[in-house]
Amino acid sequence: MTDTPTPLTSQEKVAGAVAYIFPFFPHITGVKTDFSLFHAKQSLILWFIALFFILFQGILLYIWWMVSIVLIVTSFWCIYMAYQGEKFVIPFLGEKMDSIYASTGLIRFFTTK
Repeated sequence: MTDTPTPLTSQEKVAGAVAYIFPFFPHITGVKTDFSLFHAKQSLILWFIALFFILFQGILLYIWWMVSIVLIVTSFWCIYMAYQGEKFVIPFLGEKMDSIYASTGLIRFFTTK
């Protein structure tokens, strides 16, 4: 028996895409599905990385511009993929996000139950 994925609603796609701009958007709108929360978790990691580099930009100024360009391009790509209904996993970060959230206790904000 094959497992066919359920089609995503436009609300889920929009919630996943907007989550890259505002990570808690699925929580506020009540569109807490696996799809939208996946993108919310991944975007929050991007925001934390951006915040880290903003706080330490005096020390890491030469890296800041490269990282910010990569973050912007990655965010726009993730927005596009979320709106297309795809779960694009950011290499390394996306693969580690569940263990990162589980270790910090934030995983409870990203479950549908």
